[in-house]
Amino acid sequence: MNLLRKTLIALAAAPLIVSSAIAASYPDRPVNLVVPFAAGGPTDTIARIVASSFEAQSGQPFVVENRGGAGSTIGTAHVATSNPDGYKLLWGSSSAMVIAPHLYTTLQYDPLTSFERIGMVAATPYVLLVNADSPYKTYDELVQAAKKDKDGLTYSSPGAGTSLHLTIELMAGESGFSALHIPYRGGAPAMTALLGKDVDFLVDVPSAALPQVAAGKARALAVTSPERLPQLPDVPTLREEGLAGFQSQAWFALFAPKGTPQEALDKLRGMLGTALKDPKVLDVLTKASFTAVDPDTAKLNDTIEHEYKLWSEVIAEKKIQLQ
Repeated sequence: MNLLRKTLIALAAAPLIVSSAIAASYPDRPVNLVVPFAAGGPTDTIARIVASSFEAQSGQPFVVENRGGAGSTIGTAHVATSNPDGYKLLWGSSSAMVIAPHLYTTLQYDPLTSFERIGMVAATPYVLLVNADSPYKTYDELVQAAKKDKDGLTYSSPGAGTSLHLTIELMAGESGFSALHIPYRGGAPAMTALLGKDVDFLVDVPSAALPQVAAGKARALAVTSPERLPQLPDVPTLREEGLAGFQSQAWFALFAPKGTPQEALDKLRGMLGTALKDPKVLDVLTKASFTAVDPDTAKLNDTIEHEYKLWSEVIAEKKIQLQ
């Protein structure tokens, strides 16, 4: 009887011992962080500084693996179908998680069920720009001009269905005007169109917008964040311009394949919290025009729930769909 009792106790304690061992040893080999964007841009830069912090904390390499393409859905799908052992992570984007599911009919992942959510990392708002020679000095002037001449104003974007395109659709809908969308193949040609006066306005990330404003080539009319940007203290938010509760942003978060051990997830969440307090990490984020955000998983859950619904409604209303 005593032997049976000892055996049962040992069996009951075994999972706890294994869990403790995993928690203590993870990671014990290199971890791949898939960044579904090309190397060299601001997104890649901030992913690499976070990976560097993880390396310093864990003593193991965190290898950035760039898998760009199809609006970041290729790399995202790759991680979704990877072995859920904690050694393949995703630098997940808002575009892949809350926009792409409503645009593509053949995605190889479900953002709501294919991943374990680790935590938010960083976010950046958008800046509404017109050419420096534009007659529109304020957001209201732009809106009034658009209302007087339906579809007479034009705007550029990096492509149909991108977050920048959808942000303008949301903004225009809430302000009661319409404008003609001119999609380009990428952010650089979209900005070139604005600077060349081929279109009337656009929205872009601060890292692309601020240099044009500083050079006197573009004028900022508004920002999409709840508060004004420190770099543009005189530029109002769209909330200040009358769009109550308006917010649009690009964000990045860490994900792992569904079924990743809880012990690995807990370790990663702890390391992420530490990384986002590191002055070196924060400095790189700031220089790339990103802001560190609360890494709490509940915050990420709330953001995905809200934005998944928001962009679903905008895309359905505008009947936007990609192949």
